[in-house]
Amino acid sequence: MKTSLLKLLLLAMCLSVAFSGTGIAQNKKSIAVLPFSYGGNEKNKEYKSILEDKINALLVQSGRFDVVDREATSFVKQEKELQKSEDFMDGANFAEVGKGMGANYLVYGKVSAIKADEIIDKKGRRSYKGNLYVALKMINVETGKIGESEFIEIVDNKGEQTESQAIRNTVNKIGGHIQKFLINNFPLSVSIIGCQDVECKLISVSAGNNIGLKQGSRMTVYELSGEKGNEKRIVVGEVLVKSVTDEQAVCQITANAKELLPKLQYIKERLVLVEKKMTNAGGRVYIF
Repeated sequence: MKTSLLKLLLLAMCLSVAFSGTGIAQNKKSIAVLPFSYGGNEKNKEYKSILEDKINALLVQSGRFDVVDREATSFVKQEKELQKSEDFMDGANFAEVGKGMGANYLVYGKVSAIKADEIIDKKGRRSYKGNLYVALKMINVETGKIGESEFIEIVDNKGEQTESQAIRNTVNKIGGHIQKFLINNFPLSVSIIGCQDVECKLISVSAGNNIGLKQGSRMTVYELSGEKGNEKRIVVGEVLVKSVTDEQAVCQITANAKELLPKLQYIKERLVLVEKKMTNAGGRVYIF
C-alpha cells in the first residue's frame, strides 16, 4: 500500500516536470588562456602557439565558459618578457592581469618539451614520433588562488614522415587531458527537477548544453544538511547522464536507488548533483 502511494506521488512529480522551472541558475564564467612559458628546444618554440590555440579551442568546444579572445591576451607577452621572475608568476600577479582582461579564471602553462624524436627502423626508414610535456595551472582571478595543477605527458608512438606532422598529431591528442583538467577544476553542479518515470529510474536535472554538461558524464548526488551557507554534503547516490538538451538533461540512477527514492520525493530541494572528478585521462572521454 505504501509502495503504491509512493508511486502515485512520484507520478504527480513526473507530471509537474513539464511545468517546472530549471532550478539553480547557471551562469557561465569567463576564462582566458595566457601565453605559456617555454623551456624546450628553441627550434620548436613555434609549436607552443599551436598548443595554446588547441587548448583555447577545446575550452570553447567544452561549452563551460565564455572564452576571452586570444588577441586580448597578447599584451601579456610583453609584460612577461620584462618580468620573468618567480614573483611575477604567482597567483596574485596573474589575478591582476585577469581582472584587466575581464576574466574570472586564467589558464597558464609551462611547456618543458614539445618535440619529435627521430626513429630509424631495421630497413633504414626514417620516421618521427612526437613528445609533449606541459604543466597546466588554473588561477582564480577573484581570489588569486591557484587551483589543481595538471602535468601532461603525451608520447605518440605512431611514426610520421615529418617532424611537423609528429608534433601536430601529438598536440591534437591533448583533448582527454584537458577534459580531466576542466572537470577537476570546474566540476559542474546542477539541481534536480523531478522524475521522468513512475519508478524514478530516470531523473531530470536543471542544466544541459548551456553549461557544457555532456552525455556520459558521471555525477555524485549529495544531500545538503545544516544551515544555508554552512551546509555539509553527504553522498547519497550516483547518476549517469543519458541525454542532454540545451537547458536540461536526463540522468539514470546508478547507485543507492532505493535510498534515493524517498529523498527525491520529500527533500528534492536539498539534493545537488556534482560532476565526479577524473583520476586519469584514459577514462571518460567526450567528443568536444
